[in-house]
Amino acid sequence: MNIANYKIAKQVVPHGIYGEIELTFEFTSEHSKVNLSVPENYARWYSGILFGATYWLEHTIQPLGLNLYIREIKFNEVDTNNTVIAYLTTKALEHATKTSLKGSAFFDEQTVSFVFKK
Repeated sequence: MNIANYKIAKQVVPHGIYGEIELTFEFTSEHSKVNLSVPENYARWYSGILFGATYWLEHTIQPLGLNLYIREIKFNEVDTNNTVIAYLTTKALEHATKTSLKGSAFFDEQTVSFVFKK
């Protein structure tokens, strides 16, 4: 299993953006399939994790699947939501695999928005 992590902590007045994720992953031959294991205490972040992992898979342009296990998520009740978690998941996988994506997600400070390109 490979380990991936990523953190974002930004203050764009009046908005705070925060989150950290640590996960383990391995590739499978099941094209575009994500097998996700999320501990019960992180269940509220399931949809963000799934979107981020699926986004990463769709943009690698490789016929891969993923087994993904969430080890830890650090969050703030006000500054973290599933969009932040999706971004963290995508970036953690991108950095750990040193993969160039056809459309890398990014945070736009001017609009205080996460952008997930098609």
